[in-house]
Amino acid sequence: MAYRTPPIVFAEVKGVAVYTTNERWEVVDLKQAREFNNNRSEIYVFKEITVNSINAYTVGATNEQVPIITNLPVVAHVTIRKALDNKILGISINATITQLKCTLGMENMATIVALAEGISTCMERPDNPDPPVVEVRTVAVACTKRNDRASE
Repeated sequence: MAYRTPPIVFAEVKGVAVYTTNERWEVVDLKQAREFNNNRSEIYVFKEITVNSINAYTVGATNEQVPIITNLPVVAHVTIRKALDNKILGISINATITQLKCTLGMENMATIVALAEGISTCMERPDNPDPPVVEVRTVAVACTKRNDRASE
């Protein structure tokens, strides 16, 4: 089976901050965060990561930049579960995206479809002995169709 090479995606991430939190996602100092693990058989680490802006684009057939995501703010809550010997047993990442704006013209759809096909192909390659487990959950998605032409 021949695989088509997906287009390259360029990403820019601005304003990244990582905070230590307690189990209620309140920013605390490290000593207070460790209190949660007293008398437990496993260690839990809670972190909040904020990103002010993520931009992603790919290059289209005529070498123009095709924006995929622009100025996307993200807040992620990360829970790391460890054994007492510090071996990582599990990681949970819950990302909150409060606004997502994506504008694509029909001429750029082929590039985005090729990107999605490439990612899907990589995830499902038969020669990958240990494919990653990826779970994506969406809470709500709202789409509107907007007519950019002024009333005639």
